[in-house]
Amino acid sequence: MKGSKMKFVSKREFQVWLYATGHSQLLIRSNKDSSNTTRINLLFKDVSHISIPILLNGISVEISSHNGEILTVDKNFTQKTTYDIRYSEGFGRICAGSFFVNEDDGEFFDRIPFDITIPPGLS
Repeated sequence: MKGSKMKFVSKREFQVWLYATGHSQLLIRSNKDSSNTTRINLLFKDVSHISIPILLNGISVEISSHNGEILTVDKNFTQKTTYDIRYSEGFGRICAGSFFVNEDDGEFFDRIPFDITIPPGLS
């Protein structure tokens, strides 16, 4: 599901799973656990700014009302979307070209369900 126009909310624990520099792709994941029978993958493509911690307890992702504004005025942000990232401990932002969500029954080591450029040696 493409999430560029939607709001995503979950009470689960998420973590930064992968950042691939080749296409500036950020993957944030919540794995299966004793309380959750699915994993959730959040993919941001064409990322130019990340301001979030590695671990996020509970998460909300939505387009910022300050779209295109990140700390300073920068031409790199005007063609992208600014996403407000809220979590139980605070607030951050990600500036990216697009945002996608995938929930599946994949396991910890199963392949990433997106067409993502993965560094050699990882799958």
